[in-house]
Amino acid sequence: MTVGYRPPHSPSDVERPVLVVTGESDQMLPVRQVRESVERLDLRQVEVRFIAGQHMLLHERPTVVLDAVTDWIGRLSGQSPSND
Repeated sequence: MTVGYRPPHSPSDVERPVLVVTGESDQMLPVRQVRESVERLDLRQVEVRFIAGQHMLLHERPTVVLDAVTDWIGRLSGQSPSND
């Protein structure tokens, strides 16, 4: 749905880091489709993380998703991830 949205400014004109998290076995949004969509958006700062799982990653693998997001945020803020 978001890829079909036509924003007032091109996504490549916006300086904002973006993390895309998707399941390696997602049948609703296959890896190929996610990669093509991200490429079309032409974002300046984008990272794509593929996690073992399907479409409902927050239900299937909540800890792995949380680790991916907190690691990414930590790197953005210059902090190393905590291993507590």
